[in-house]
Amino acid sequence: MTSLRIACGLLFFCVAGVCPAADQPDVKEILSWLPPDTESVIGVNGPLAWKDLAAPSAEHSGLEVPSGDELKLGMAGLSLGLFGLGNGGLQAFLNDGQIGLAIEGSRHFHPPKNLGGTLFEGCAIVVVNGGPPLDTDAFLHQAGGSIKRVEKIEDRSVAVFEETQEKDLWTTFVVFPRKNVVVVASNAEYLRTVLARMRAAPGPRALPEGLPEWKYADTSAAVWGVRHYARADSASDPTSPFHGKDAANVPDKDAHGVAFQFDPASRVVTLTYLSSGTVSRKVLESYLGLAAPSGVSMPKVDARFHQVMLGVMECDFLLAAPRAIAVPAIMGLMSMFGHAVYL
Repeated sequence: MTSLRIACGLLFFCVAGVCPAADQPDVKEILSWLPPDTESVIGVNGPLAWKDLAAPSAEHSGLEVPSGDELKLGMAGLSLGLFGLGNGGLQAFLNDGQIGLAIEGSRHFHPPKNLGGTLFEGCAIVVVNGGPPLDTDAFLHQAGGSIKRVEKIEDRSVAVFEETQEKDLWTTFVVFPRKNVVVVASNAEYLRTVLARMRAAPGPRALPEGLPEWKYADTSAAVWGVRHYARADSASDPTSPFHGKDAANVPDKDAHGVAFQFDPASRVVTLTYLSSGTVSRKVLESYLGLAAPSGVSMPKVDARFHQVMLGVMECDFLLAAPRAIAVPAIMGLMSMFGHAVYL
């Protein structure tokens, strides 16, 4: 994990026209839209203002202790990373509305060519509250020459953008499938499945309700997440516990999954790790930057461990700490859910 670090700014900072703006999809409905092989989901409950998310972060020495509101904005970035790309000025286009609910689904994680964030197939789905109804033609007009092309996917007009981050070319697909829903995807086939499942009765949902990870994720929390580790992609996924040792993971052949939830009022993240092995606490300590070489004293976040039951280890860690101390824990959390950052 020492070869990874996250930029401090990340820590703080139906047919078109038929579905009315009052139609508010909930968590269960959005999960039913995601492809069944989705491996990781992260959700954010609003309200959050787009303007606040887009505001430039102040310069910090790393010694300041962030407020709960600052932390919620920063943690919201865990599910809104795709909105952080240019996307033809999408965030400015959405500025008059608020984020009511956001959920990112992702799969097939693989490392960047050199530096930067882990690449993946997935999409971020946001329910927008307030502001005018989302209008595709208005957005296409605003985005103008920054659009690489416009594709038809499941009879929807989808704006395609390309942006280079470090040495990787990120392609994003922006679509407004409902008057109050915006989707940004990193993969056309993933998006195609989402749009098809929105229109018709969906089949098996992503991360079924019967998975034990759901017992430890409160989807009404400010920010929450669930990942059920997939063995099929582990050879190419540097964040998988089934992958060989990598800077972005902690190997554990007995791992099953992980869940978390964040409470801005207490500034506590509750992280629950499911594994049939005997090294769960050591795994979490490594991810959260709590494990230091013998004889080395390093500042760490305040963490409390609890063995919930056989195979389930819970860790509450407090983010009421200077940014420089909280960063390793957030970095580890991102890696556990597939979104490692190499810098």
